[in-house]
Amino acid sequence: LLAVHDIGKEIASAADIQQVLELAARAPSHLAGAQGSAVVMFDEKQERLRLDMAWGLSDAYVTGFRQRIDLGVPAERCQQCSALNAQVSGDCPLFDGMQTLARAEGIRSLACVPLVREQRREGILTAYFPSPDGPPEQQIQLLNIVATEIASALESVRLRQQQMATLYAVEGLTRSGQDLDVLLQQVLETSLTGWSVRRGAILLWDESNAAWNHWVQAGLEYDGDSA
Repeated sequence: LLAVHDIGKEIASAADIQQVLELAARAPSHLAGAQGSAVVMFDEKQERLRLDMAWGLSDAYVTGFRQRIDLGVPAERCQQCSALNAQVSGDCPLFDGMQTLARAEGIRSLACVPLVREQRREGILTAYFPSPDGPPEQQIQLLNIVATEIASALESVRLRQQQMATLYAVEGLTRSGQDLDVLLQQVLETSLTGWSVRRGAILLWDESNAAWNHWVQAGLEYDGDSA
């Protein structure tokens, strides 16, 4: 549990997505004695798997696995899988075409931990084991705790990146020299998109009247010129 706590702290303080993914891929080795692991995400646009990070696996295995995934492995089976574990001799799509290489590397089974966002799997943390039985259930429970931290950290990092991109976009708009009404409307729309919200307004301070003027708004029921 102390190891889970320490890993969770590292994940929560990660500066970027790459660091989150690396910490995620290392977790099964530290917590469950996995031989190696991989972070596999679901590419929603192409409805296929995508290998984002690997840890502890040989270069040959990672290369073969990446080539296999690049051929196009449908994400549906992993999205709907209820077993979340498989032996190398089974029909798991993550072992498909990899059986010979897996056996040569001493890999006999895998266990998957879902990465969930808004009640939907957006990926899996896959851990590989030399035993055909995989890890004890207690260790899977620990990995599930870490998976929650991983999903939360990925969301936080994405939101920070989106917000920074929004700030840069807004800064660019303010330098464009457009009409004030048009400029403020664009700034508002860009800000709402960047912060993933649907309602907002920009108010300007009028020193002569000591009042805020309601200049542009979106998604608000408002009928006046001031607030």
